[in-house]
Amino acid sequence: MSAAATSAGAQTVWELTPYRIQVVLATGQAPELSADFRADLAEGLVARVETLIGAAWDVDVIDASATFQRALIRDFETVTVERLEEELSRRLPGKEAPPSGETSAEEKPFDLDALDKVILLAVLPGETGYRVVARELDVRTRQWNATVSVHVWQAAKLRDASFRAVWKAFAPLAQIVAVDKNQVTLRLRAAGFPTRDGSIVLVRPGQVFEPVIRHNDRNGKLRAASPVPWTFLTADQPAQGATGVLPVGEKHGQDARATQPSASAGFTCTLHTGLRTPLSGRRRGRFEQLAIAVGSTRQPTRLILQSRTDPHEVLPDYDVYSHPPDSKSTEPVGRTDRQGSVIIPPGEHTLRVLLIKNGGEFLARLPLVPGREAEVTAAIANDNQRLEAEGFITGLQEELIDLVTRREVLLVQANQQIDQKKFDEAEKLVRQLQGLESRDDFALHLTQEERKIFSPDKRVQAKIDAMFAKTRKLVDEYLNPNVIDQLDRQIAASKAGR
Repeated sequence: MSAAATSAGAQTVWELTPYRIQVVLATGQAPELSADFRADLAEGLVARVETLIGAAWDVDVIDASATFQRALIRDFETVTVERLEEELSRRLPGKEAPPSGETSAEEKPFDLDALDKVILLAVLPGETGYRVVARELDVRTRQWNATVSVHVWQAAKLRDASFRAVWKAFAPLAQIVAVDKNQVTLRLRAAGFPTRDGSIVLVRPGQVFEPVIRHNDRNGKLRAASPVPWTFLTADQPAQGATGVLPVGEKHGQDARATQPSASAGFTCTLHTGLRTPLSGRRRGRFEQLAIAVGSTRQPTRLILQSRTDPHEVLPDYDVYSHPPDSKSTEPVGRTDRQGSVIIPPGEHTLRVLLIKNGGEFLARLPLVPGREAEVTAAIANDNQRLEAEGFITGLQEELIDLVTRREVLLVQANQQIDQKKFDEAEKLVRQLQGLESRDDFALHLTQEERKIFSPDKRVQAKIDAMFAKTRKLVDEYLNPNVIDQLDRQIAASKAGR
């Protein structure tokens, strides 16, 4: 068997299936942005894809309808999947293959799943040239990627700018094929096709992916797709030869060139999550575990913290820290306000790992890509009752330390008086000891306060119970009444033996 045949056999259909990409083009109001210009731009975009990317992309470009064009020019962010599907259903009617001997095809309802990607592309004129804006919808996961923008001064550069915008908006899709603790193996879609321009690299070390669970019906059609909450992946050093994946230390246009399909386009990622078991190690029936690449938006996100138990109240005055995905060195981000919110700005890295604390107690780890969503809500433990209990216990333990110190001083003094046969003085010291707060006094105080402090969160309540239990143990150990009783009996015996 030839090496080429072995390589092809080792690859999967997933790796050898190109992306079906539909570009929807809109242009702003300007004499030079005519119908002929759009046709020329579409033709140039397809040609540029064929020249630079090759067989991995199967691209088609259509003009947006007049109403949809106005929507794109007004605001990309307001376009929904439903609105886009409505637009495409009018522009791209579905076709069934004609029976043998017939020349026409019968139309059928448009199926969005016939595509892999839809990229919205708008050319907007302005006072300082042109702005080319693009945004991608990954059809399989129903996830929108970040909106990207490219600025050029001259209309002659719009062909190149349009390709750059489309490329920047494109988000590689991968299958999750293995999960081993915090190591996840991904396999890229269409990775078996080498890019014709070796400087074009799909995945670099540190690239962020967001896991998405797709639920299919019995016919493989989408029932639901949702990102795994508070979970992201960062690409590690890829396997040698993985098509479209740039190993650490290599540069664009040099050793990154891929000229042959890879025998294995799998690569590992590090898992960053706030959940206990975010991903399954095996495929589950009609559920697909996918991962979509995530770009940086350079925009902030408003994070809201609320209690995970009823009544789900907001949590003010909780401290938020952050560290990069490849380091444990933390820095303060801020403290939640009266609405339980704090602004998370973009950092040096696309992904920020947030640490939530209250009174020094670690409560949650929340990986977040700032700007991916304008606002997110995290349901975490309401730690206020534990903090209240901690304040009480700390104060009580300080009282206990002070009391134990006073007891020890009096015990030493009483024993000195016994040694000197000053039994009356020793008895006075014993009466002082008996007048101090006792173990029962402390135990009653603990019981009364414990009844007042209750958390509906079982984990928080377990921490509260543990603090009270530990304090009871200390009280029993250091406030043993037998020590004073023994001293009293010792004085009586000494007086009797004089």
